[in-house]
Amino acid sequence: MTHEIYLAAGCFWGAEHYLKKIRGVTMTEVGFANGRTENPTYKEVYTDTTGYAECVHVVFDDEVLPLPFLVRLYLRAIDPTSLNRQGEDEGTRYRTGIYYTDAADEPVARAILDEAQRRYDEPLCVELLPLQNFYTAEEYHQDYLDKNPTGYCHLPSELFAFAERANGRSSESHPSLLEDGRVATDEDEVNKKVALDLSQATYGEVGGTAYDIAVLPWGATEPHGGHLPYMTDCILSHDVAVHAAQLAWEDHGVKAMVLPPVTAGAQNPGQRELPFCLHFRQHTQQAILRDIVENLHHQGVRRLVIVNGHGGNTFKGFVRDLAADYPDMFIAVSNWYAVLPAKDYFDHPGDHADELETSAMLHYHPELVRMDLAGDGQSHPFALQGLQDGTAWMPRHWNLASDDTGIGDPRAATAEKGRRFTEAVAARLATLMVELAAATSAEKLYIIKN
Repeated sequence: MTHEIYLAAGCFWGAEHYLKKIRGVTMTEVGFANGRTENPTYKEVYTDTTGYAECVHVVFDDEVLPLPFLVRLYLRAIDPTSLNRQGEDEGTRYRTGIYYTDAADEPVARAILDEAQRRYDEPLCVELLPLQNFYTAEEYHQDYLDKNPTGYCHLPSELFAFAERANGRSSESHPSLLEDGRVATDEDEVNKKVALDLSQATYGEVGGTAYDIAVLPWGATEPHGGHLPYMTDCILSHDVAVHAAQLAWEDHGVKAMVLPPVTAGAQNPGQRELPFCLHFRQHTQQAILRDIVENLHHQGVRRLVIVNGHGGNTFKGFVRDLAADYPDMFIAVSNWYAVLPAKDYFDHPGDHADELETSAMLHYHPELVRMDLAGDGQSHPFALQGLQDGTAWMPRHWNLASDDTGIGDPRAATAEKGRRFTEAVAARLATLMVELAAATSAEKLYIIKN
């Protein structure tokens, strides 16, 4: 069904060029919205005395491009906390705003703005108002960057490429075929998890597709109590990462490729003695990560999120070194199990093969959990006061700290607890992926007050 909205996003040359590339947009025209005079000219609006905002009138098919998705894509093209300024363009004519002609659009857009506000400490400066008036700008402003490919634009070229693939337009040149021979529709693409999970994807699905970000699950190879698989840290970091990548794609059009999990974890004393518990040294882990980053960088991938599932792993030093060698590569690290307070979701959280990990495994893979073999997770704390109160740290000797390699009672675990926790964590990680993918420069990672 045909719908319309008016979007002010700074200089309307680049804004129109961006919006018209989104699949589902059927018409755009640039002009001036919500001012005080009649029939304004560009020169009059440029004086900042007419009250008008440079604006793009967008007509779209809301069955192909839902309004919430369009508003999210609009927010990708602006700094929503900047008042009367976008890029180097400053003045009230460059303010940001969403102007609607259908009152039913107000609560829809409001919900997306409220969602976005939670990601910023400063208040958003995006107007949300009914359209009072709109005057089409002079002809030479229409489709300006099509007519003048080297003309001025405050938006980065990468954003235009993102617009084309955000709602599936770029897939038209590389159509995916389903098992029944049909050409995949947008709905099929959204629901197709294998396109986001390299452990299942084929080159036929991945080749020719532009990904915004890579995600690297990292775990360990070690016993997990008597009831969870040795590969629990790898399984859960991978499944949470895929869950988050699916949300990033479905809700925001950001494509993240989840790499196979790395099984090389660093272990404590007393763990190497356990059968098939494998300890990997820091320089081995660093070499693995360096090789992965070098390959991604060579292939043009400049954003990486490490989703870590093993408490013995630490990446800060590695990432600092990589930042020196690959300054245009943004690498973020998340310990997925610590993203949210465990006490808000579980009755007796510990830190290994406990209620948290067991609940998450019951949610994702109940067939792999042997609750009949679960112990009580009894653990033995340090006797030294300075190690108890955080004055100092030293690794726990695992055979002395735990009776069955678990720390924390898993017996209160349920699949429902795991579902609630992992869904909340995946949502947070999806937001991180979306924001990191949108950071076109190091400056975009910071709130810089003018």
